[in-house]
Amino acid sequence: MEQLKKDMNEKGHSLITIRTNEGEFTLSFDNKYDLYIAVYPKKDIDAEDINFTITREDYYLFSFVDKLFKNIKQSSTENEIEEDYGEFYIKSIVPFENNQIRWISDDFENEKGSELIISYVEKEDSYKFTFKKSRSNVLHNTYFVKINTIGSYYHPYNDNFVEFYQDLLSYDYEYHQIHMDEYLYSQNKTRIRK
Repeated sequence: MEQLKKDMNEKGHSLITIRTNEGEFTLSFDNKYDLYIAVYPKKDIDAEDINFTITREDYYLFSFVDKLFKNIKQSSTENEIEEDYGEFYIKSIVPFENNQIRWISDDFENEKGSELIISYVEKEDSYKFTFKKSRSNVLHNTYFVKINTIGSYYHPYNDNFVEFYQDLLSYDYEYHQIHMDEYLYSQNKTRIRK
């Protein structure tokens, strides 16, 4: 089962830690208010891909990931975003294709930074977070994914990740009143085991 923890980072910003059987990853802002996702795997750090699984066992975490996934999926299918700023013309990268979110870190040009892929695994009813190593010589062997709040290649989809972070912050981990969907899921799972 996944575990969520809230803390403060060294810069005084809230730090969310999501711990799974595969290790943990954190979400936090820096002083420029860019969102960072950092990976701390249990396995060898030299692996090309590091995977984390979010299951329905932790209903609230699953529902927040589900909301993020569905919001990006819906907004990316509505239309491609194009903005004209006089001299500058910006065409946002749509991060959703092949039924997955693919986000390359905003640190570097497209295709060089670390990569986060979020996909829904229907047969397991779970979300899989896959972190791919940076292909940059400067950030060799890192899995940190930066999401710019201003100037992202993926604008306006970056707002969905900020909302995801805020949802995690607002959730009270100490108080747990069971949600009807969570209850029905656990009852169904109990029947399947019998």
